[in-house]
Amino acid sequence: MFSKIAFLICIVVAFGGSAFSADVVLDDDLYYAGSYDDNFQEFTDAGWEIVKQVSLYMSDGDPGTLTGSGTTIRYITDYNIKAGDSVSLSADLIRTGSGYGYTGDIIAWDGSSATVMSSYSESQNFTHEVTASPEFADKQLGFTFKFDAGWGKVDSFLLEVQSVDPNYPSITSQPQDQLPKAGTDAVFAVEAIDYSGNGLAYQWYYNTANADPNEAVQLTEGTDFGGVTTSELTVYDAQEEDEGVYFCKVSIIDRNFSYSEAAALGVKRMLAKWTLDQADYVDGQYLDTVSGYNADPNGTPTFTEGWDGSATGAVTPNQGGWATASTWNPAADTGGYTAAAWVKWDGSALAEYGNGIIAKGSGYGVDTTLFYLQLRPGSAEDLANVLFYESDTWVTAADAVTANEWTHIIAAFDGSEFRLYVNGELAKKNGGSIDNGLDEPIYIGTTNGQSNSFLGQIDEVAIYNYGLTDEDAAMLYYDYTGEASCLTQPELDLTGPDGEPDCVVDIHDFAEFAASWMECGLIPDCQ
Repeated sequence: MFSKIAFLICIVVAFGGSAFSADVVLDDDLYYAGSYDDNFQEFTDAGWEIVKQVSLYMSDGDPGTLTGSGTTIRYITDYNIKAGDSVSLSADLIRTGSGYGYTGDIIAWDGSSATVMSSYSESQNFTHEVTASPEFADKQLGFTFKFDAGWGKVDSFLLEVQSVDPNYPSITSQPQDQLPKAGTDAVFAVEAIDYSGNGLAYQWYYNTANADPNEAVQLTEGTDFGGVTTSELTVYDAQEEDEGVYFCKVSIIDRNFSYSEAAALGVKRMLAKWTLDQADYVDGQYLDTVSGYNADPNGTPTFTEGWDGSATGAVTPNQGGWATASTWNPAADTGGYTAAAWVKWDGSALAEYGNGIIAKGSGYGVDTTLFYLQLRPGSAEDLANVLFYESDTWVTAADAVTANEWTHIIAAFDGSEFRLYVNGELAKKNGGSIDNGLDEPIYIGTTNGQSNSFLGQIDEVAIYNYGLTDEDAAMLYYDYTGEASCLTQPELDLTGPDGEPDCVVDIHDFAEFAASWMECGLIPDCQ
C-alpha cells in the first residue's frame, strides 16, 4: 500500500528504485568567523543556493558540514511531490555554547518560487514532518535552513518521502476508545483522505472481542446506532450489551478500501447490587440484582429494618450475615471502582483496627489488597471514623458516623485519587495508585472474613466499575433520599432559614448583608 522514497543530502537520493547522487560533499567545514567571506562556488555547484550569506568562511574540518549564524540555504530536489506524500526532514547538528536556534521550511518549488508546506523552529537535532496536500502536487520538493541564533555546524540532512497509493484511502485519524456512563451516547470517528478524487464511503462494524471483518457484525441505521455509513458512528444509550470493539471500513468509491483500527467501548456502570432485603435472599444467597454475583452469607442472616424503614430490608453482619461474593475484579475495565452502602452502627465498641463494611482483600499488603472500607473508633463513644484504604493510601473521614443513625457511605477510586463521601458530600480524598489484589475475594460486612464483622445493620451494598465523581455521589444520595447536597459553597452564602449557610444565596443572605449596611469603622469619622 505504501512505497518509500528517501535521500540523504550529501549522500544518495532514491526514488522508486532508481538512485542518483546529490553530490553536496564539501572538502571543508563552514564556520562562523565574524567578518570573513569566502567563495561558495563549490557549494553552489553542488546544487545549493545561498539565499543569505552572513560572515562565513571555509576551514579544514570533516567533510559535509555547514556552519554559520544568519546564513540561509535552500536546496531543491528533482522529486515531484504527490498529494498525500508524508515528508520528513531530519538534521544532524553540532554546536557549542548556548542560545542556538535553527529555523526553516519544507517547500514546494514551481521553478521560480517556493510555497511553504511547513515551517520549523528547533534548537537541537530534529525531525520535522508534514503531509503534502493536493495544492503541492507536481511541484519539486525542497527545504530551507537557517542558523537563526548563535552559531554552530550541521553535518547532514535527511529528507524522506513516503508516498500513498491513490487507489487506497489514507486514514489520518483512528477511532478512539470510549468509556461513557450507562445510558449516555458514545461516538466513534474516523478521518480519511481520498487522493483519487472519486470520493469516500464508510461502513461501521462491531464485534465482541476483535476486529476480524469475517466475524464482525455490519451495523445498520436505527434506534441503536446512528451514522453507520458516515465518518462518525453514534452508539445511542450505551449499555453493557454494547461493549466490544468498533471499526470502520473506509472505501474509495469504485476502487479499494482500508479498515480503521478497532476502538473499544466500555460502559461505566453499576456492576453489582445486593439489596440485602429478605425478599432477595434466595436459596441461601444474597441475590445480586444487576450481574448475578450472588453472595454467600457465613450463616443464617438476621433481617432487620432497612434504611428506608422497610421491615426486613437490611442484615446484621455480626449475626450470621456477613458474606463473600467471589473474586471478580471491579476495576478491570476502567482502572477504577466504587463501593457504596448504607450503614447503621449500633454503638458497640469498635475494634482498634476496624470493623468491615465492604472489602476486597484477604490480608493487608500490596498483593493481597484492593481496598478496605471500615468503621473505626472516633473521638467519642457515639462517633465513628470511616476508613477507606489499601496498602499505601489511607483516607479517613473523622467522626463521620453517629451511632444508631443510618449513614450513606461511598468509597471511590478513579485511577489516581481515593475519595470518601458521606451522605452525598465529599468528606476526604487522597492521591494514590491501585493495589495488586485484583483476584482477592469481595466481602460484605467484614474486613476479610476472619474477624471484626460490622456491628449493626448494612443495606443497599453496590459496586461500580469506575470511580464516582462528586456529582455522581450527590445524585446517588439524592436518588435515595430526595435531599440535595452542597458541592460548591457560594461565596455570599451567609445564612439560611435555620440561621446557618444553606448553599443558596437568597433573601436570607440579603437580609444578613443589609443588617450591616452603612456600618463604618473609619477614623476619625465617616463621610
